[in-house]
Amino acid sequence: AGQLKMALSAFLLTLCMGSVCLFASCSLRGTGQVYAVGITVFAASYLVDFLSGSHAPFRILDRALPFHYYDPYATMTAAGFPWSGLAYHLSVSIAFLALSVLAFRRNDIAG
Repeated sequence: AGQLKMALSAFLLTLCMGSVCLFASCSLRGTGQVYAVGITVFAASYLVDFLSGSHAPFRILDRALPFHYYDPYATMTAAGFPWSGLAYHLSVSIAFLALSVLAFRRNDIAG
């Protein structure tokens, strides 16, 4: 059961980060810009999560980023499922998917 919870949690984190990259892809023209946005968001999110444990100013920002809701150890060992992480990752994924559709339509119409 722990491995299944871990796989679902990792999938949702990947879906969340992927939806941000999809939005960047639909909004930006250059491939290099899309890669830069994706890598920057991923690295900055992880860095803020890491620094939030020892630096108070990062704790506020940490709650808005995806790695705050991804705790592999707790997911594997806890009795239940981390529902807050599920809700966060799904809502961010859906929001960025909707934004991606709107950005794609706007860019597709603009030519």
